[in-house]
Amino acid sequence: MFESSELSPVGAKSEGQEIIDIKEDIVSRSKNVPGASKVLKTIYENLGEEVYKILAPKLGEGADIWIKYKDECGGDLGDLVLKYGGGKKRNL
Repeated sequence: MFESSELSPVGAKSEGQEIIDIKEDIVSRSKNVPGASKVLKTIYENLGEEVYKILAPKLGEGADIWIKYKDECGGDLGDLVLKYGGGKKRNL
């Protein structure tokens, strides 16, 4: 299983294994908080694995993810990326 603050290294894993690892990471980080799971899944599906790996560890775990998304960023994924990912805002 993953440590809470890092993703398993991808290395020579097949594409299918990478997807499974991301799904396991989303489950682990979300800590049974549906909103956190939804935010992490949206990041991965809309922005890709590379952005997910940068952003997800900065968001924390469980309710912290949802609070950052909903309360601090007003439910705006682009603002979340800007604030915690250090990137340009994306309209999503």
